[in-house]
Amino acid sequence: MGIFEKLNWNLKNKHESNHKDDLDLDKNNPYSVYDDASAIPESEKKYYQPDDYYVSELHPGTPFAFTVIPFVDRIKSSFPSKNGLYVPEILMLTFCKDFLNPKRGYPAYWWFQYGIRNVGAMLLSLKKRGFIEINPKTGKYELTDLGKQEQRENEYVAYTHRHSQLAGFTPWEMNRLIHENPQKPWIDIFCEKTGEPHPIDKSAIIKTNLKEPMKPLKPRIPVDQIKNLDNWDQGFKEGYPHYQIGEQYRKGGDLYGAINEYDTARALGYNAPALYNSYAMVFRKFKAYQDEVDILEEGIARNKQEEGFPQDGLCARLTRARELLEKERVK
Repeated sequence: MGIFEKLNWNLKNKHESNHKDDLDLDKNNPYSVYDDASAIPESEKKYYQPDDYYVSELHPGTPFAFTVIPFVDRIKSSFPSKNGLYVPEILMLTFCKDFLNPKRGYPAYWWFQYGIRNVGAMLLSLKKRGFIEINPKTGKYELTDLGKQEQRENEYVAYTHRHSQLAGFTPWEMNRLIHENPQKPWIDIFCEKTGEPHPIDKSAIIKTNLKEPMKPLKPRIPVDQIKNLDNWDQGFKEGYPHYQIGEQYRKGGDLYGAINEYDTARALGYNAPALYNSYAMVFRKFKAYQDEVDILEEGIARNKQEEGFPQDGLCARLTRARELLEKERVK
């Protein structure tokens, strides 16, 4: 008897599930319930948008036309993990703690990106197969040892879901490329496909202690000495990867590491509001308001020369930085 034939979908015990209805599985196609909106229990419907929200085509007849591929069709060209899970099931291991009676409902991406219409059925399936369980103390889903193992072995799914900036590059695509390149580390595949830098080693991140005075920083090179000043595309090509690495440092709490990378990105000619906004966020953390004002004034001046770059965000931040600087001076 197959594993799905063994699943007991009697959901009357509220301690076993947040569903109150029974679900029937098609033994010949056990995943069909994932796509079946009619199988969503009445008690679960409040966690979804109205039925007409879940369309199969977005922006038809336009260059942005997009067709949703239901899960049962998608897995025909996808590859399960060693433990038999497909991409959205693996992704759910990362987010399951948020989805037992979710206060904000089930996000739309489960349908539009992963073809899952009945999200609750997927959660129950993972629970019955031993990947997740309900913590009686918190009342939330948590991973079992099997679930933790599955998550570790398939880190690419959550990473691609969170980090890919390419609309057409999804964990489904990563799944296929990994299968085609079994000897290649998945992170190499991701970085080659997206142009993103490799994640920095966590051991390289030294969290900044904001209770200590800010250390002296290396002077930034003058604007007229910046490389590629007259070649924005080349400046982007050489400098943007350093900005991305700087963002990893900043988000990891290493503010000095972030500034060093931002300085390198700037020196190589990367010029965009994002760079100056990130600089400003770091200086705000340090309460280094004069540094924040200086970098924002430079960013606004430089980006005025670039057609199409919005200035509102930098200008608003500059106004606030000046206010904070003035308050500090009058103390």
